[in-house]
Amino acid sequence: MEIKDGKIEVANPYKDPDGNAISFENARVTQSFNENIALEYDKKTNIITVTGANRGRIEIMTEYDIPLHKGDKKVGELYITIYADKEKIR
Repeated sequence: MEIKDGKIEVANPYKDPDGNAISFENARVTQSFNENIALEYDKKTNIITVTGANRGRIEIMTEYDIPLHKGDKKVGELYITIYADKEKIR
C-alpha cells in the first residue's frame, strides 16, 4: 500500500454470512514499528484509515461474533496485514 498525505486507506474485505461488512470500528493495531499510529473506520464507505504510519508492516485486528448453530455465537479474530511504503513499489 502507498502512504499518501500520512494516511493509508484500506477497503475492508471481510463480510459476514449474510454479505454485510464486518465492522472494524473497534479494531486495534496489533503489530507495527510505528508508535503514533491511529485507526479510523467509516461504516458508510467500509474504509479503514491508518494515520501516523511509516514504511513497514502494520497488522490490524478486530473481534467478530461468528454465528453458530441455534443462534449461539463464538468470538473470533479477523486480521488485515498491510505492507506500506511512502512511494509506489514497482
